[in-house]
Amino acid sequence: MVSPDDLKSVDRILEATARGGRFKVPTDIDREGLASALSFCLTWYKMYASQAKKPERRRRKEVAAKIGSSAVELLGALSKAEQLRMVGIDQPDDAVLDFLHLLVDQAREAEDLYSSPGAFKDVGSAFVFLAGERLPHVYEKYLGHKATIGRGVETKKVRSPPANSPYIRFAIAFCDEFGVRPEEGRSYSGETIADALKKARRHASNQHGAKARKY
Repeated sequence: MVSPDDLKSVDRILEATARGGRFKVPTDIDREGLASALSFCLTWYKMYASQAKKPERRRRKEVAAKIGSSAVELLGALSKAEQLRMVGIDQPDDAVLDFLHLLVDQAREAEDLYSSPGAFKDVGSAFVFLAGERLPHVYEKYLGHKATIGRGVETKKVRSPPANSPYIRFAIAFCDEFGVRPEEGRSYSGETIADALKKARRHASNQHGAKARKY
């Protein structure tokens, strides 16, 4: 279940995403859904990072996908009062049904993440998988904008403006919030996030025989 601390983490990430630009977070954003999705992203990252061999990573992802799909079907059935009566629960109270509905929503979120186009891609490092594949998927779903790199305008003083799109800020804030760091005491830079995004999408383009887009 989503805790108050989870929601506070979401609020801090969204605040950082909107900071320093004209980007506005949608007022009707599903904060609980986003909190669950970010939790899945962190779980994926840790699982990916713990597996050195590609076949084992893929096998675990496929098992997780099957579990997510089965959970949606099972919990969906149990969340209906008539189905509960069939297993001997005659008068389920509203709190029980509300809890089951919440579990269904979370299982569907897992199923959505597992069944997305990039769920079984092996794009290299765990960080590329996180910042280039998982987080963009969540960002685009919940914030409703394309995950881009977004550099400022070049000037005589600034020849190469740093990557600073809302997505870049979103990914950096996620990493800072949950302790995903290149090494102790350091944060990932916008350029590192941008590089992960380009690597993941270049991999996707190569897989489909398409020309990589520019961001």
